[in-house]
Amino acid sequence: MSTPFTDVDAAVEEGHFIQNTLSKTAYLVCDADRNIYVITEDQYALKKWADHSVLEIFRPGGCDEDGRILRGTT
Repeated sequence: MSTPFTDVDAAVEEGHFIQNTLSKTAYLVCDADRNIYVITEDQYALKKWADHSVLEIFRPGGCDEDGRILRGTT
């Protein structure tokens, strides 16, 4: 079971950690009660997360979180 984040910046940092350090896809999702979770692609495939809204997807190598631009495009 994933624990909800109370700090949005910490949730984004966790998404970047999964993306850049673990080289996995991470999802920042929100439930009907506005709880924010960061889960991996494997977790997202479970039925439990089907009713959650995806707020952000962190794909390995997908962005430079400081510059917010796609790598290799500049």
